[in-house]
Amino acid sequence: MRTHSCHPRLLACLAAMALLAPVSPAMAQSDRDLRDENQRLTTEVKQLTRELEAAKGQIQDLQRQVESLRTAMAALRRSSPPRSPAPLKEEALSIDESVPNASPRALLTALKASYDKTFADQDQGEPGTGERTGYLRLVDRWAASANRDYRTKVAWHVRVLHAQTMRGGLEVKVQAVDPKTKTELGDPFVIALRRSVARRFAQLQERDLADVLVLKGTLHPQVVFNPQHKEALPYDTRFIGPYAEFRLTVDVSSLLPPTDEGSEDGAAGNSGPSK
Repeated sequence: MRTHSCHPRLLACLAAMALLAPVSPAMAQSDRDLRDENQRLTTEVKQLTRELEAAKGQIQDLQRQVESLRTAMAALRRSSPPRSPAPLKEEALSIDESVPNASPRALLTALKASYDKTFADQDQGEPGTGERTGYLRLVDRWAASANRDYRTKVAWHVRVLHAQTMRGGLEVKVQAVDPKTKTELGDPFVIALRRSVARRFAQLQERDLADVLVLKGTLHPQVVFNPQHKEALPYDTRFIGPYAEFRLTVDVSSLLPPTDEGSEDGAAGNSGPSK
């Protein structure tokens, strides 16, 4: 039987013809797309490079301007001495608030000074320590002592803000003021009027004479120990010092219109705190 076999030279010719066959249209299009994309990316890179160089130039210009302004400002400060701030306008007062019972505000100032002096060398310690417990105990004792020491007679001019009937009398919210200038002297506070004083007060209201009155009585500071009140908050007008708050009450003996004599010396008690 005769066997057919491909001649080696014939096979080599067929392989060469396959390699030399023309490229299909699809492959040619793909090559063109790649070249176009490369060209587009190259153009974008060149454009971004130009923009970056321009931005660097602008930054350098701005830096030069900033340095120029700094130099000009420094020269201006050297040629113009700093101006002193305008002095604060002093409040118009006709009373001496260095006396603790001159007004509620004077009392608070005196209590703060007493607290600062008492605890100047005391360390509060950390929460939960014996040092903190000891500090709180000292504040509690100081508060009780201050309530005794600063109890005194007062005669304050007060503006009536609000009144409401309570069982057994009247409760009135008042604002202490300077007897002549009517400057407010601390925060408003509430007083309780027993029936006899309340009846007189009602008569003054009927006659429209209950605007500014002279409050006479016994001042009872109410310094409150509060272990939660460690720091003053914004607009915290009751803060004396860590763990101590300020309140007051007056045991009212009279609430009457000011007289000429009272306008001169009745707004503030002239005695200091009882010792």
